[in-house]
Amino acid sequence: DVGGDDAVDSDADQTTGETAAVTVVAGETTPDVDAGIADPVDPETASLGGRVFHDSDDDSLDNGNGDEAAAAGVLVTLLDGEGNEVATAETDAAGAYLFEDLAAGDYRVVFPTDVAGKVLVDQDAGDDDTLDSDAGADGATDLISVGVGEAVRDVDAGFEDPGTASLGGRIFMDANDDAV
Repeated sequence: DVGGDDAVDSDADQTTGETAAVTVVAGETTPDVDAGIADPVDPETASLGGRVFHDSDDDSLDNGNGDEAAAAGVLVTLLDGEGNEVATAETDAAGAYLFEDLAAGDYRVVFPTDVAGKVLVDQDAGDDDTLDSDAGADGATDLISVGVGEAVRDVDAGFEDPGTASLGGRIFMDANDDAV
């Protein structure tokens, strides 16, 4: 009962949700016993995380065979749906990172495009989203929607050797045929 007009205020107790006892006589209408519900406040309990890995077998997957080494110390950036930076995190020894206490909404995770001379693997390779790399060529994921309390743990990025190498030496004429 807030205000002076019982026709428009909430009659329910804010703690218990109960109203005071109301007597309704047969044949009468009692239209002003009501409860108002405020818009819920997002408790900011969502989280987003994943793993950064070095793809050793060139399949663009972190396939759990034990040979995809963790990429520790990688800076990962979280953007909101508008592209504003929300937070940064650094991967741990297992290559894992986590953004916690997020409001429900749309986010994008951004990884570097190069880690220790290795480049990003193909985005969304294979049929299992929990094993693939989610980073595009620019290091950013597609928008990821999280709900209240939702924990998304498969936003990963893989890196591989770019397949470039160099070989050097010298070509010479072995005039005396001694291989030196």
